[in-house]
Amino acid sequence: MNFVLKGVVAVAVAGSALAVKSAAAAVLFDNGPLITGTSTTGVTTGEPISAPELYNTTTATAGISVKSFKGAEDFVLSSASDLDTFTVYAFVSQSSTVAGTKIPTVTSASVNLWNTTPVTGGSPMLATNLTLTPLSSVFVGWRESPVPGGTVGTRPLFAYTFSLNDLPNGGLLDAGTYWLEWQLTNTTTSNVFTPLVSPRAQAFDRNFRLFGPLSGSNQWFETWEGGNPNFPAPCAAPFQVNGSVVVPEPEGALLAPIVALGLLARRRRA
Repeated sequence: MNFVLKGVVAVAVAGSALAVKSAAAAVLFDNGPLITGTSTTGVTTGEPISAPELYNTTTATAGISVKSFKGAEDFVLSSASDLDTFTVYAFVSQSSTVAGTKIPTVTSASVNLWNTTPVTGGSPMLATNLTLTPLSSVFVGWRESPVPGGTVGTRPLFAYTFSLNDLPNGGLLDAGTYWLEWQLTNTTTSNVFTPLVSPRAQAFDRNFRLFGPLSGSNQWFETWEGGNPNFPAPCAAPFQVNGSVVVPEPEGALLAPIVALGLLARRRRA
């Protein structure tokens, strides 16, 4: 058992070298972009748009449900890190979110973490999923959505940020590959969708996984295996993991402040 100094507080970190947390929080991992241009029509003129590339124009689907299904994406930490928050993106379908309105509807996320690829019968790192409420809900643009007949509708797209401080050990993780699992709930009966990384050419890790009904039972599968004609190929969901890198330091450099505090306390008592 070693320690990380956070200010003047020593925090135990299993499996990590003696270290200090870097001062500034930052984006530790970004799975890819989602804004593809600027709208030139209607009430959305001049605002960012996200145009999906994988869909069937005879349906109204322009994203993958993360309300009916659990979603999971992997992320890589190149060094030990202290996770603070994560951000995912979502829009809903139905008339409650017609173009021109910017009202976020997601109220919570069910979240877990895996240190292996999520598979049916596998075990995530938490025995029980965390239920988290958004720290923030920020409008980022409009999701273009094909509808029957070839026209294009739009839905407001929001970035939802959630805290990861309730993870074991406060979100401190060793370097490695992990999978973030999430499922969203909202205030209406509308379905909740995540957009895809767009442009697709910038999706460097197309392995978005879902958990839900497939071939008569609930199981984990990659999106392209689900038989959805809108997504016949592997794809990726945009998200970010935010936090601070834990930087290794010489043992003496970390112990010196503690020793100094001890000497000061002894002098005051003398």
